[in-house]
Order: sequence, then C-alpha cells, then structure tokens
Amino acid sequence: MSKVFSIIGLETNTGISAVGLMSGIPEAEDIQKSQLYKELVEDCGESEYITATVKSYYYGEGKPEDATAEDLNWLKANHEFLLS
Repeated sequence: MSKVFSIIGLETNTGISAVGLMSGIPEAEDIQKSQLYKELVEDCGESEYITATVKSYYYGEGKPEDATAEDLNWLKANHEFLLS
C-alpha cells in the first residue's frame, strides 16, 4: 500500500504562520477542524483571513490509502524523508 499525506501551510494576513502534516488530501473543512488550524486561530487573535497551502504526496507502492497517525508520527520523526 502507498500512503497519502499532505503538508499544510497556514498563514494569516498578520503574518503568523504554521506548518503541519495531515493524512490524505484534506478538504477545507478538515483543515478548519485540525489542531493546527485551531492553534493558529488562538495565536493570531483577530485576523481577516487565513491562507492555506496544501501539497499532497504519496510514498510506497500499491493501492493508495490515507496515512495513519502512526505514519504521520514516523514522517515527523524522519523529516529528512520529506526533503528528499
């Protein structure tokens, strides 16, 4: 099985930004429900808008499936893999 994950970049109009990983290819609602988004909103206070950039990837061979929490933890721990 190949694993599908996305790197999410969020930035407010005030210049506060955050980057994180999510499983699969998230929709706007998924991003808005994420811990990354919620923490950014808490940190930025009043912001007119938040821009989201989503870059999706897969690794491995075979039928694609969304990365599990364990897969995402491995990617975070082995971030050099993301740079290759």
